[in-house]
Amino acid sequence: MTRTQAETVLIARCGKLLTVCGIDGATVNGTNASLTDPLAWAMRQSGYSPAAFGSVTDTDLAGVAVDDTDKLLDLAEFKALENGLGNFDATDISVGPRSESYDQIRAGLEKILGRKQANITRLYGFGLGTLEAGVIAYDFMAKATDTLT
Repeated sequence: MTRTQAETVLIARCGKLLTVCGIDGATVNGTNASLTDPLAWAMRQSGYSPAAFGSVTDTDLAGVAVDDTDKLLDLAEFKALENGLGNFDATDISVGPRSESYDQIRAGLEKILGRKQANITRLYGFGLGTLEAGVIAYDFMAKATDTLT
């Protein structure tokens, strides 16, 4: 997977919402700065590390296993939408007979994020704890060296 391919998928999935939030929701040439943090975060959450903290290159993405591609893109989409929600600062406006209800966009984004998080948890177990097995041994058996009183 290349950076341009990753950007193309992410913009197709959530570009319009990113644009509404004031984030670049159109650039798909491998240089979309608004998608660097989501891609880097998704790589780290998937067990990969970009070579440089502030950039994700074709070389970094080429190291992602084919089986992890969907997980990485889903996580990057989630983080991009989360960043968009954090960047969204429009408020409801009423001037005379005209009103604009931007809070509906915020509420819609929160619902989308909730569904996306539930889907990611269901598919990849993201956000769930891990189980580890262990053994506890109790030594209650009487031994020949024990004295009974």
